[in-house]
Amino acid sequence: MSDTNTINVKIGANIARLRKSIGISQEDFAFDIGYSKNHISHIERGNKNITRKVIDAVVEYFGIDEEELYK
Repeated sequence: MSDTNTINVKIGANIARLRKSIGISQEDFAFDIGYSKNHISHIERGNKNITRKVIDAVVEYFGIDEEELYK
């Protein structure tokens, strides 16, 4: 697995963990940040590169430091 894939999987897993920790569905989360459920699903599974725009939306939504996504 390449470094990019490893990072994508880690970020996706952290987004899924954060989302589930507040009990929100992928569909509702995606709607709230302005993306499709399909797009968020791909990100959470590490199948899609996450853009700066999505990272910013996630960080703002959860009120976290960006570093939290890389842990």
